[in-house]
Amino acid sequence: PVSEIPGFESAATSRSLETILPRFKVHALPSSTSVQLTATENSLGDLNFPPAMDSVCAIPRTMGRGFDRGQKWRYLPILDAMDSEGQMRGSPAWITINRAPPFEGSCFACLGFNDSTLLSSRTGKQAAVAIAKRLSNGVFFADAGSEHFAYWPDERIVLGATVMNVGDTNQSVSAHIILRNKQGTALAEKTVSLELDARQQGKIQESVRLPDIGPAVYSISAELLQNEVVIDRIVHDVAVLDTRPADTTKFM
Repeated sequence: PVSEIPGFESAATSRSLETILPRFKVHALPSSTSVQLTATENSLGDLNFPPAMDSVCAIPRTMGRGFDRGQKWRYLPILDAMDSEGQMRGSPAWITINRAPPFEGSCFACLGFNDSTLLSSRTGKQAAVAIAKRLSNGVFFADAGSEHFAYWPDERIVLGATVMNVGDTNQSVSAHIILRNKQGTALAEKTVSLELDARQQGKIQESVRLPDIGPAVYSISAELLQNEVVIDRIVHDVAVLDTRPADTTKFM
């Protein structure tokens, strides 16, 4: 419960919980939506959600994409709400990992369903239990990917990940980062095992040089594994810039 967060009753903190309070940090979906797992999420297994009425979704924050970029939070959507035309309208279930005061090192988890029928259903209860287990385990990527999102052809790309253990027990995990071209061919990859004490974090880092093939967009995928099971994932693109002079006929 929010009221049991240490220090929450103090005036300095009780007015704001990132992605939760005040009300402008969420948006409502009063109409019926279908609910599905996000593309990078597998912690809830294969759950089939009934349509949801009267949902609340967070206003997204930084999602941990990119390595060592000083992000204050990692917003981790768990479920997507889709309208009748198949357009994503928001995420009615999410986790926020706090990396800055006043709640640094803590996580908020939210199920934004006001639909009591859905929450009391077998699927709703299974989702709540799965998210609670995810929090109890306590191991997440704080960030992962490349140091920057665009590079010149002669620059080295720095790949890395920060792994947080916000739980109360020591954890053994491995982090796997892979850089692929758009055809899916692996150009560089690194796997590192980490032993994380409770309430501690660890980092991995690798510097690579891409083949000189001109401007292109590459994909970076980072996976966090425990007992050979993927428990977290971050994916983003990185671009290699075009060094050719701009076409002067394109300017006025």
